[in-house]
Amino acid sequence: MANSAAVPTHRSTARIVIGLLTTWPIAFTVFNAGEKPVDIILCDTLLLMFLVVPLRLNASRPDVKSLLNDGVFARVLAALMMTYCVSLALVVFGSTQEMGRVLASIKFAKPFLFIFLGRQLAFAYGLIPLFRAIATGGSIVVFLMFVSTVTAPNFPNVLWGRTIFEWSVYGYPNSAMTFFAALVPLLLAAADLAIKPWHVNWFRGSAAIAGLLTVASMSRSSTAVLFLGTAVYLTLTKRIRTPIMIGIVSLIIGIGGLVVDKQFFSGRIVDRLTEMIEARVHRTVSTNDPLSGRGEIWDHALELIADRPVFGYAFEPFSNYSEGHGTPHQQYLEILYKTGSVGLVLFATLMLVIVFDLWKRLGQKELLGRRRYVIMAVLACVLAVLVGNLTQPNLTYSLTGNGLFLFVGLTSIAAAEAAAGRRIPAPAKPARHR
Repeated sequence: MANSAAVPTHRSTARIVIGLLTTWPIAFTVFNAGEKPVDIILCDTLLLMFLVVPLRLNASRPDVKSLLNDGVFARVLAALMMTYCVSLALVVFGSTQEMGRVLASIKFAKPFLFIFLGRQLAFAYGLIPLFRAIATGGSIVVFLMFVSTVTAPNFPNVLWGRTIFEWSVYGYPNSAMTFFAALVPLLLAAADLAIKPWHVNWFRGSAAIAGLLTVASMSRSSTAVLFLGTAVYLTLTKRIRTPIMIGIVSLIIGIGGLVVDKQFFSGRIVDRLTEMIEARVHRTVSTNDPLSGRGEIWDHALELIADRPVFGYAFEPFSNYSEGHGTPHQQYLEILYKTGSVGLVLFATLMLVIVFDLWKRLGQKELLGRRRYVIMAVLACVLAVLVGNLTQPNLTYSLTGNGLFLFVGLTSIAAAEAAAGRRIPAPAKPARHR
C-alpha cells in the first residue's frame, strides 16, 4: 500500500517540476564560445527527461496503435530540419574550423527536439495532468513577476515584468513577454479544464496578470501576440459573451486601480503609465521610423540573402555583416539568413503540417471530449506566435521555441490517450457557462 501511494506522489512532484522548468524565464551562462556567451535556460534541462520517461503508450488495442501515428509527418519534418541545420554547419566547419557555427546550429535545432519530448512526457504523465502542471507553473511565474514589479523599491517607476526578485528575466522585453502573451490561451484552457471554482479563478486571474504585464512592458509585438492568441482561443471555444465580460471586468479593475493609486501612491502609477505610453507612441508615430530600426535591418538582411539564397550563411553570425545586431529581428528572415531557402521551405512545411494536424484533431470531438480545450489553446498559441514572428525571432528564443514545440508534442497523443481509456474528471458546469 505504501508503494502504491508513493507512485502518484512521485508523478505529481515530477509534473510540478516539469511545469516550473518549462516556464521559468531565467538563463545562465555556461561557457563562452569565442566572444559570445553560451546560455542555458532551465527548460533546456528537460531534455534529460528523454533518459527516464517511457518511450510509448502501453496499449495493445489495434485502434489505439493506429492513433499513435498521429503527428508522425510533423515529427519526420522536425527530424529533417534538425539534421539539415547541424549538417549544414558541420560541412562548413570542415573548411572553416568555426565551432561557433556548430554550436549555433545545435541551439537553433534544439527546440524541434521538444516535439518528441512533449509526446513522451504526455505518455508518461498524462496529457491533461501535465498540461495543468505546466499552466500552474506558468501562473506561479506570472504571479512572482507581478509581485516583484509592485514590491520594487521604486515602483511604479520600473520596467513591468523585468525581474523575478533579484533575477533578470531572460530576453526581456520582446522575447520574454511574447512567451507569456502566448501562454494566456493555455491559462484560459486550464481554467476551462479546472474542477474547483477557485482553480478557475486562479488561472483566469493569472491570464489577466500575464496580459497586464505584457501590455505594461510596452512591447508592441508581444501585445499583438496577446490579443491575437486570446481572440483565436475565444473564437474556437465559441465565447460570444466573454470579450464583453473581459471588458467589464477590466473596467472594474481599472477603476479600482485608480482608487488604490490615488489613495496609496498619490497618482504615481497613472503618471508613470501615461509617461510610458506617451514615450512608446512618440517612438512609433512621431519619428520617421515606426519599426524602430527593423526596416533597415530587414533590407540589409535581404541583400545578404540574395547573395546566398539556397543554403544561406550556414550559421555565420549576423553581426559579422551588421554591426550591433546579432539577428535580423524577424524569424523568417533569420531562417533564410542562417539556412537559406532550403531551411525556410522545411520550416514552413513543418509549421503548416502542425497547424493542419491541430485543426484536424479539433474535428475528433466525440473521441477527445474536453481534451479539445488543450488543442484549441495550443492552436491559438501557435498561430499567434507565427504572426509575431514577422517582427521577432520568437522561436529562436529558447523559452518560446522549447515551449511551443513541447505543447505541440503533448497534443499528438490526445486521440491515442482517449481511445486507450484514460479518463479526465469533468467540472460541475461546462466551461462555456462558467
